[in-house]
Amino acid sequence: MFQSGAYFYDFSFGFFRRYNGKGELIEEINRDENYPFSVYDLIEKIKVTHQIDLNNTSEKSYVTRNFDKSRNIYMIVYEKDKNKILQNGQSKYITVNGQTGEIVSEGITKISLK
Repeated sequence: MFQSGAYFYDFSFGFFRRYNGKGELIEEINRDENYPFSVYDLIEKIKVTHQIDLNNTSEKSYVTRNFDKSRNIYMIVYEKDKNKILQNGQSKYITVNGQTGEIVSEGITKISLK
């Protein structure tokens, strides 16, 4: 058995497919079903609103999908801050609604990306 699909940071997105030993499709899951605001939409929005390129691995950032307060969200953690130096062990975060693309919250967290 083998499988195919795309990953962004630690989560799969788009269609995730599993095949049997003969190469026949046995399962197909749409990982974006509950996320109408796509990974591509998220990348573009954060590039415009926060000048962070989530595709650039040299920028310290992390993205995951979660469920929070009855909604699907993207959580972005990053260390880039043009206005001030963050203290050791701190990073900034952005929470984005996975259905509408609305920025739900932003702040500082103790999660370190080092």
